[in-house]
Amino acid sequence: MAASPLDQFRITPLIPVQLGDVDASFTNSSLFMVLAVLGVTLLMMAATRRHALVPGRWQSMAELLYEFVAGMVRDNVGSEGRKYFPIIFSIFTFILFGNLLGMIPYSFTFTSHIIVTFALAMLVFMLPLFGIGGPPAIAALFLYSLLPIVRSTHAGLAGIDPALRESALTLGLTARTRLLRIVLGVLLCLIPL
Repeated sequence: MAASPLDQFRITPLIPVQLGDVDASFTNSSLFMVLAVLGVTLLMMAATRRHALVPGRWQSMAELLYEFVAGMVRDNVGSEGRKYFPIIFSIFTFILFGNLLGMIPYSFTFTSHIIVTFALAMLVFMLPLFGIGGPPAIAALFLYSLLPIVRSTHAGLAGIDPALRESALTLGLTARTRLLRIVLGVLLCLIPL
């Protein structure tokens, strides 16, 4: 059986963990995120191991990366953005190493999944609003708790028989009537009371 080109985007559990109804498995996506964090950590540790007036290769690479991101922040945000530099640098290096890992044949590119982009975007938007601490953590948990609701709603809508939708269109029902009588009627039957 030949492998599909889309297999590289499939998330597979490596260590299955079930917490009630929640699947909290350690997946191949999680593994490559950990590898990206380890790669960034090892680069920075190797670069800062020996401080030299004339930098070596590793120190030059880390300084070049640092100056590149610092220059980008300075040019785009100005001096007010200096307080956000550590998080911007961390996100930049995380995405960079994730993309570099994804270029290795037969590896997994976690940055190709929209949920990773969504999580990083929520982090970026929440920091200026709430700062770092308890309130952003609570807000992030609330927003992440909405994802299973959206997923369940999508699964319910996708589970409606296409023949039922087609017959509602054939009968000439308006969009509002189709929503109230067909879609919500079927979904209410699926909700356990």
